[in-house]
Amino acid sequence: MLIAIITGAGRGIGREIARALDIRELDEIWAIFPNKNALQALYANMKTPVRILACNLYDLNALTAIKDELKESHPKVKYLIHTEGLFSKENAILEEEASCRGAVALTEIVKPYMHKKGRILFAVPMENFFENISADKLASADFLCAYGRALHNNLAKSDVNVTVAIVEKEYAEEAAVRRALRALEANIEVLTPSWKSLFYRIIKNILPRKFFLRLKNIKS
Repeated sequence: MLIAIITGAGRGIGREIARALDIRELDEIWAIFPNKNALQALYANMKTPVRILACNLYDLNALTAIKDELKESHPKVKYLIHTEGLFSKENAILEEEASCRGAVALTEIVKPYMHKKGRILFAVPMENFFENISADKLASADFLCAYGRALHNNLAKSDVNVTVAIVEKEYAEEAAVRRALRALEANIEVLTPSWKSLFYRIIKNILPRKFFLRLKNIKS
């Protein structure tokens, strides 16, 4: 059985990627999102069967359940798509944990089941330069970017492609999704699908870290 696993699948770019993958030759799409009703409504008209996993990745029991489902089904995972970190947080501590520790834990759980030409995408949020932002939120975005790039290099000798896409929060334009999937197929390490995200990446790399953080107006 050939599948895709998508976190944050109930809205934004996660939902749009699921729809884009619906035309690929997949046996199932596993959609991870806390709101089960949202997933049922969104995927009712998809051609590919959708397995709904209504859970949060900061929940260790949920991760164990996903691990058990993989062990029972023993699928080949063609796509592992992480978009959990893009969404606004109602409980910042727990949900930032889902974005970071949960993403790592899920990736490690899924890796033994990856297809020989598997694809892993990390969608990392781009923040407005002058927007008030909490330190944990900025740190989690930096962590996901660093982890995704490290994984890209660790798997460089395999046929598993890993791409980090820096996108505007909850950005779900169809063209951006197409670019993200093309970059994933081409094994591009970091993708900036819009001119804003490209500018963000350039400035972030050019500016001294201390000055960049001052621009961000970090909140404690």
